[in-house]
Amino acid sequence: QAVDTTAAGDTFLGFFLANRDRIGPQAALKLASAAAAMAVTVAGAANSIPTLAAVLEFCRERGIKLDDSAVSL
Repeated sequence: QAVDTTAAGDTFLGFFLANRDRIGPQAALKLASAAAAMAVTVAGAANSIPTLAAVLEFCRERGIKLDDSAVSL
């Protein structure tokens, strides 16, 4: 359930740029989308940005497949 979209774009861009060279652009887009989806479920800005570990767990729980290198970040 979306609560606050304040940090969605920043979260998406940050996760994408921080990971695209390491895991490739397609996996980084999936990771960034998942991170932004998580961010909108929490009110506020900085406190809504999830950790990488939380995003990876979110993806695993939902069957979102990332490049194998993403799991070892």
